[in-house]
Amino acid sequence: MADLLQIKKALEVWPYENLYDIANAIPEKTLNSQNSAAKPADNKRPGSEMPPQCATVEDENLLGCNIVTSPYIPYKQRGIQLKFSMRRLEKAKEGLISKELAKEVWIGRNLFLAPTEKLYQHLSVTSPYKRNVSIEHSFSVLFAQWCIEADPLVQKTVIEAPVDTFGHTIDCVSYLKNGNRLAWEITFNCTNNVTSHAAKLKGKGFSKIIFVCRDHHIRKSTQTILNDAGFEPEFFSTIECMLFSDLIREKKSFETENCK
Repeated sequence: MADLLQIKKALEVWPYENLYDIANAIPEKTLNSQNSAAKPADNKRPGSEMPPQCATVEDENLLGCNIVTSPYIPYKQRGIQLKFSMRRLEKAKEGLISKELAKEVWIGRNLFLAPTEKLYQHLSVTSPYKRNVSIEHSFSVLFAQWCIEADPLVQKTVIEAPVDTFGHTIDCVSYLKNGNRLAWEITFNCTNNVTSHAAKLKGKGFSKIIFVCRDHHIRKSTQTILNDAGFEPEFFSTIECMLFSDLIREKKSFETENCK
């Protein structure tokens, strides 16, 4: 199997579908050369197995590269891509989490693995997180942007966009081809600040203000708070709440339409 440096290099130049295939497709000559440099040939034992602890570290590297290069894949699907059994996948996941290289993020009923700043540093990759309030929030903002950009009506998106001169920002802004702008706020855990988030966008020229909620419970809480906020009808009519899972479903729908 390949070491971490080889895997990273392979991601840049080899057109394989997943990291497992990349790792096993490294030329035999390269591997033999590395083995010879690592230890004398007469110390090799044909048929000997790799120590379990080494295999675990290697699996963690494979899984770590996978979640950095394809961050928005559900957890179970990663096992299929990497050709890992569920037990092997679980062991690699727990290794990354224990080393603070990844964090579990639940969106609806689906589990995702969010890469941490530490994992990006470990792989010598520039972190895409703009404002690291929490890994969950930073990951979900990028995830939402990825879904929003699939809409053919969207010309471009910007995350952590400033809305005034006081340092207030909005999680994501989408610029539509018809000239309208949509404001997106990701509501993941805390709903106490949704009123202030909506209020800061009043009069800023957004045709819609959309709160993307992690699950039904968060959406219900967010909607109740906004209903009781006392906003005038005209402004309140621009505010919507939706499930994150619906945003993911919309992306899949747009992709299906594009394939026809």
